Order: sequence, then C-alpha cells, then structure tokens
Amino acid sequence: MIVRWIDGRVVREWLRRVRRTEGRRRCAVAVGVAILSAIAPVRLTAQDSTWQRSADLSANAWYGAAHTRVVSSQIDLGRTDSSLSVRASFRFSYADDRDADGPRQVTARGGQLSLGIDYRPYDRWSPFVFGGSETSYQQRIARRDNVGAGAKRTLRRKGRDDLSISLALLAERTRALVPHDSIAGVDARARWSLRFRYRRQLTHTLYFSHVTFYQPGVRLPLAQYTIDATTAVEASITSVVSLTATLRDRYDSEARQRGADSDNDGNFLFGLRAHF
Repeated sequence: MIVRWIDGRVVREWLRRVRRTEGRRRCAVAVGVAILSAIAPVRLTAQDSTWQRSADLSANAWYGAAHTRVVSSQIDLGRTDSSLSVRASFRFSYADDRDADGPRQVTARGGQLSLGIDYRPYDRWSPFVFGGSETSYQQRIARRDNVGAGAKRTLRRKGRDDLSISLALLAERTRALVPHDSIAGVDARARWSLRFRYRRQLTHTLYFSHVTFYQPGVRLPLAQYTIDATTAVEASITSVVSLTATLRDRYDSEARQRGADSDNDGNFLFGLRAHF
C-alpha cells in the first residue's frame, strides 16, 4: 500500500509538471503570435495582379464670344499586386486664342511624363520611388526633370475608396524656356513633396477623386514652391467609356521670374475616358 501511495504521488506530481509546462508553452506561443501580428505589416486589401490602361481626351466648353480653345489628352498605364505597384502616365495639353480680327496664337502647350513604383502598396505604410519630366510653354519651362523617394501612409481603403498622404524628397533640374535676367537659365535644387489624395465611389456609376501636391524648396520653402491640384468627377456610360469633368490648377512661385504672364495656370475641361 505504501508503495502504491508513493507511486500515486509521483505520478500526480509528474502530471502537474507536464500540465504546467504545456500551459507555459501555450502562453509563449500566444504571446509570440500576438507580437508577430503587431509588428507584421497590415495589408488593407489584397487584389489580383492586372494591367490597367486608360486614355482620356478633354476640351473646354466655351463658345460664342470666347475664342480660347483648350485640348488635353492623357494616357495611363499601371499594374498592381500585393508586392509591387507600377504606374506610368503621359499628358499633353494645348491652347490657343485670338482677338476678334486677329490670327490665332498659342497660349499654352505642355507635356508631362511620370513613372512611379510602390513597394507593398496595400500596406498602411508603403515606400515608393518616382521620376518625371515635363515642359510648359505658359510657365516658360523648357524642361523640368525630377527624381525622388518617399513613403505613403494609407489612412483608409475600402473598395475603390482611398485616403492617403505621402512625403518625399526629390532632386529637380529646371531649364527656363527663355533665360530671364532675374533667374538662372538652368536651376537645380532639392524639394520636399507632400501629397494628399482622396478617392471615393459616390454611386455605382459616379467616381470622385482629388489630389494635391505641395512642393517647397528645401532651402527657401516660402519663396520657391509649387502647388498642383487636380479634382475630377467620372461618370460611367458603359463598362469601358466614361464622361469626365476635370479641374486642374497649378501655381509656380517662380513662373513670372521666367517670363510667364502669371504664376497660376489652370483649366476646367470636359471629356471622355476609355478603360481597356
């Protein structure tokens, strides 16, 4: 009997130790999973990898006494998956005007090419690199090239709805169309680039988007800066074709120093967009 009692105590003690050890292991595993869940990047949405292409043709709607004509076209190409987002865009715009009895004269002409790559675009934090080149007759820019890198913070994403901000540092080189006495013919500088973007699916066929870039110079942020804002509404006619209304406004604090008539350049256009 004594032997059986001793053996029973030993067995019970061994079982208690096993249960205690197993409990510690389970607790450690739970803590480890919690820590990994906290530090792992949060993916807001997972989507299939597909190429997206669109082409847009827009023009102003003035008539009668107004003689200004404005035409703009844009082509967008992009591919996005959970690891990488690649996007490219090209835009060309043209405008002319005339007096009542005079010939037409070019008042605006410009082109813009941009390329961007985002790493892990569906995470809340996403690093990116980008580059671009542009020309603008109305702002007296023969050519402006820039390249930079930064990070995007996505505040909200649900379906096509999207709200994000980003901050980047870029290197820029600008060559004036006609060198002016008050500004160098070629200027190189560093800029900050702060972007705010909001996109929302208002109805099944109506889509709203807004994006604003604020790019101050690193050395003289109050004297050397640009603001570029684009607001657009898109109404689907079919699964491929949409009607668009776009308001673009750009302010360059040094445009007049290069010989432009105004630091501000903007237009409001209606057009058609095709997705394919």
